[in-house]
Amino acid sequence: MRFPLSIVRVTGDSMYPVYSNNDYVVAIRRPFFTIKPGDVVLLSQSPYGNMIKAVESTGRDWIRVHGFHQSSVDSKTFGDIPKKRIFAKVIFKIKS
Repeated sequence: MRFPLSIVRVTGDSMYPVYSNNDYVVAIRRPFFTIKPGDVVLLSQSPYGNMIKAVESTGRDWIRVHGFHQSSVDSKTFGDIPKKRIFAKVIFKIKS
């Protein structure tokens, strides 16, 4: 079994001012977390790749996410996504 925690570098400014380009976060991987509005998660969304976003709302099998920056590519661009695309939940930011 893989260790459930990962240190991940943030790329881009879609979550600015809370998370900036080159910040680091500690995230816990599936299946060790639940998802609720307000959580910050790591997800995979084609064609954009891996992303960090905040959870706006959830349904049984779907999730709606948003970035903090007004020009963020998020659910307003690609719609709701299946929960299975969420692969980790941010538990804290490493002070830089």
